[in-house]
Amino acid sequence: MKPTDPVNPGPIGHGPIKTGPIHSGPIHTGPILGGPPNFTFTLDSFQITDTRSRHEDTDFVTFTLLVQPKNGPPATPQTLNKSMGDVNNGTHAVNLSFPNVKVGPGDTVVINYLIVNSGHSSESSIYSTLDSTAGKLATAGGSAAAGALIGSAIPGFGTLIGALAGWLAGELTGVLDANCDGPVAAEQNSLTYDELLQKTANGNYSETTKHPGTDSATGCGSNSMYYVSWHIEKIATPLITAVDATGVLTAK
Repeated sequence: MKPTDPVNPGPIGHGPIKTGPIHSGPIHTGPILGGPPNFTFTLDSFQITDTRSRHEDTDFVTFTLLVQPKNGPPATPQTLNKSMGDVNNGTHAVNLSFPNVKVGPGDTVVINYLIVNSGHSSESSIYSTLDSTAGKLATAGGSAAAGALIGSAIPGFGTLIGALAGWLAGELTGVLDANCDGPVAAEQNSLTYDELLQKTANGNYSETTKHPGTDSATGCGSNSMYYVSWHIEKIATPLITAVDATGVLTAK
C-alpha cells in the first residue's frame, strides 16, 4: 500500500520522482566574480614641454614594482625598461605595465619610475645602472626609509627630481657623464592594500606628475619640464571559478 498524508488522505506523489539536478533555465558555466581584487600598475606616457638638451633628449625609462608582505622577508623588486630614442617636445607613449598583481591585506606596494636623458653610454649599461638605482629606492620602501637612503625627504605623490639630484648624481655617474645627460623625471609611491582599494573604489586611479628639471651644463637647453602619467586599475577576480553542466560549484 502507498503511504498516505494524514491531512490530505490519498497517495503521496502524482508522477515520477525527479532524480537529476534541480534548476530552471540555462546554467551559467563561467566564473562568478567577487574574490579579492588584483591590481594592474601602468606607466602610460610622458609629455615634454622643454627638453634638457638643446634640441632632443635621448630618453631611457625604468618602471619598478615591489610587493612587500606584512611581516614577511624583504621582497625582490621587478623592473621594466624601455628606450624612447630621441624625443622632442610633445607626448610620448611608454605603456609599461605590471598586470594583474596579487596584493594581500596587510601588503604594501612600492612603485617608482626613473627617466634619464643619456646619449653617450651603451643601452645595457644604462639599464643595469637604472635597475640597480630603482631597486635600491623600492627596497627602501616607505618615504622615511627611502628619505634616509637618499639623504632628503621624499614627497608622497610628487616629483623626486629635486630630492634625488645629489644622490642620483652618485648612483648614475657611469651613464650620465657627458654634455647634457641627466635625470628628467623620478617618482616613488608606497601604497597599502587598503589605500589601493580606496583609490580605485570609483574606477581607475590616475596621476600626472610635473617634473621641473635641474640645471644642466652650459650650452644645453633650458631646464627640462616633463609631465608623467600613470594609473592603477583594480581587477576583479573569481570567487567561484566554474559551474559545471550539472550545477556543481567549484570554489576558488
